[in-house]
Amino acid sequence: MDTPHVPKRKLHCDPRGLACALAVLILVLYGACAAPEPAKPADTVLDAWQKAPPRKTESETQAKATPPPTPIPDLIGDANSNGGPAIAYVDGRPIARKQVVDLLLAGHGVGILEQAVVLEKAKVMAADQGIAVTQADIDKEFERSLRNLTSPLRAAGDQPFDREEAEDILDEVLSRRNVSRAECMAMIERNAYLRAICNANMTFTDEQYVEEYQRAFGPRVQVRHIQVASLGDAEDVLEKLAAGNDFAEIAKVFSANLTTAPGGGLLEPFSREDPDVPAALAEAAFALDEGEVSDPVRVDQWYHVLKLVKKIPPDDRPIAEVKGELEKRLRERVTEPAMQTLYRSLFAQADIRVVDPVLAAEFARKHPERTKASP
Repeated sequence: MDTPHVPKRKLHCDPRGLACALAVLILVLYGACAAPEPAKPADTVLDAWQKAPPRKTESETQAKATPPPTPIPDLIGDANSNGGPAIAYVDGRPIARKQVVDLLLAGHGVGILEQAVVLEKAKVMAADQGIAVTQADIDKEFERSLRNLTSPLRAAGDQPFDREEAEDILDEVLSRRNVSRAECMAMIERNAYLRAICNANMTFTDEQYVEEYQRAFGPRVQVRHIQVASLGDAEDVLEKLAAGNDFAEIAKVFSANLTTAPGGGLLEPFSREDPDVPAALAEAAFALDEGEVSDPVRVDQWYHVLKLVKKIPPDDRPIAEVKGELEKRLRERVTEPAMQTLYRSLFAQADIRVVDPVLAAEFARKHPERTKASP
């Protein structure tokens, strides 16, 4: 039966699940482009499975609501007396620069300040260790983030990817998170420094090589998936598939996964033990025969319908022959957590003194235990 002529809707995703993931995976970049909390830094890849953000407890909600909000400035008034020179006029009335700047600082200043703090600390650490980070390194970090947007299971290889598609996804992710390209590129620069420092101080054990060998060269499967928000949606998908519609085309139209839907839901091959793949999804995939479609599989707040494309037998090459590839894969796997740890450490070590009163008030609300502010 032919694929139904359904108007293609705009793909949607949970913006944190792009870790957005996927912020992501996802990064992702693993949103690499989302301003993180110091305790949960560097969403450098969009989360392939788009995990929903954890729900706040009642005590957390009350604690966050306790401090009084920063007053919102009056944007329109006497620019010279209220806020310095005007930057625009509305029906002849001036909008003062200070009021606009104060509003931006109250809304976005702390997040940007955190990024600037970690970037400055990382630059100093890199210089102290004799590590050079060039513009080429920053460009490579940006390409890595784009690649992760189109490849949720982040293989360590250099497979071709659709850069234009990745740029479009990035623009949508940034728009949803209200992050500018300039902010994104500052975070990319920060990640380039963090990655360079981590890579320069990284070694691997024989046990890690063996584990990675099993992931990379043991039995693997490749599946297509359709990700939807409810069990009812998953059952609707199964009805369409039972009617003879093509799985890939249904994925393009109905899957909520912004990253995989354009490719018909196709995922890269993975092993049963791959840490990038939720256990429930891996178990369901390995239980299928080639061409078979799964029942709905729940992963966090999402449901997935899988189709097994192929089973890949183990590769019998010895570890010594593929050790270089294994090291490359290990770096891809281990560096991201190491970068997050380094981010937290650098932010914790920073002696931060905020002198702007508006920014100081917001910083004190977010980090009351370490504020050094001057009026």
